Amino acid sequence: MGRSLPAAARAATAGRRPTAARLTHRLLPACPTDRRPAEARRGTVVPMGIGDETYIRLTTFTRDGRPKPTPVWVAPLEGDTLGVTTGVGSWKVKRIRATPDVLVQASDMRGRPKAGSTPVEATAEVVTGAAGERVNEAIARKYGWQYAMAGVWERIKGLVGRKGPESCGIVITPKG
Repeated sequence: MGRSLPAAARAATAGRRPTAARLTHRLLPACPTDRRPAEARRGTVVPMGIGDETYIRLTTFTRDGRPKPTPVWVAPLEGDTLGVTTGVGSWKVKRIRATPDVLVQASDMRGRPKAGSTPVEATAEVVTGAAGERVNEAIARKYGWQYAMAGVWERIKGLVGRKGPESCGIVITPKG
């Protein structure tokens, strides 16, 4: 657990100091529960966790230290922890089991980092059973119909004999 990031990751973030897993937005979006006039909302600083992003870039590392970034859905769990769901046999899971140190960063659906976001060092843990189900439920609550459609697609694949792998959760805990 006390290991530092692989040399390739340190080189990729050289000169940039990772910040806490909080992003700050200068303007509040229009929100039905915020009844203040737009002038009052303008300039308000609101802390927003990386778990509130639609996609994050989860960078895992191979045994020899090469970074492998992947865009994933993310949901906030208790405290500062984040949850990601994936297949048990995915390469992400294999790499995390070998090297639990990861980087997370706000991104678009293709994994391109968002402007102004910085990578955050974290530790990932693969969870199954009740803990994995808790992560799946958090993702389902956040993504709603999109998550349901992904489940329908898995059932269709099962009908034609191409059943996908069992899913598991990944719990990500930012360092520091």
